[in-house]
Amino acid sequence: DDKTNRSSPELSQLVKEVRSDDKLKSAVLDLLAKFSEQKECLIHGDLHSGSVMVCRESVRVFDAEFAFIGPAAFDLGLFLIQYCVSWTAHREKEDVTSPLLRSIAESMEATWSAYCAEAKLTSAAKEALWNDTLGFGACEGMRRLIGAAHLDDLTGLPRAEAALLRLCRFLLVDRLNISNFHQLLAEMEKFSTIGI
Repeated sequence: DDKTNRSSPELSQLVKEVRSDDKLKSAVLDLLAKFSEQKECLIHGDLHSGSVMVCRESVRVFDAEFAFIGPAAFDLGLFLIQYCVSWTAHREKEDVTSPLLRSIAESMEATWSAYCAEAKLTSAAKEALWNDTLGFGACEGMRRLIGAAHLDDLTGLPRAEAALLRLCRFLLVDRLNISNFHQLLAEMEKFSTIGI
């Protein structure tokens, strides 16, 4: 445990459980190997909504100082977890049927669908990409919840932090059981209803 790691005090028991989870550690090591070994495409390396500018007829990505050749699922995971963070933060205040939560979920699915359509993936490649996207996204979510860099969106929302941490843990250990967005959203909702 590095001294720069920090988390909300309300999460202390959950953080202990996460840090002692051998299945989770094994999953992270598997993803580390993919991160180090897969050289699929040029990736941004720090992709989030603040690095994307949407214009009328185009999309621009900037702040590419961390760009490198690596696994496509890494950028997709970083981007996907931002949607999960936003959904979780707003779920703390909104009913699950709210238009805002529905819009976030639809945007998440539309981003994934657009990427897959552009990449022209086979079913097997799409499934592998989905699984790795969930894994890399979960690693980023955990890093931002219990590491040195934190999520401002969840500051002061310990229930939302706990929900996201549980989701990330689940995605790392059991992501092969999540094959589509409906299942992902069901898990997000499930974890949002559990207390700290």
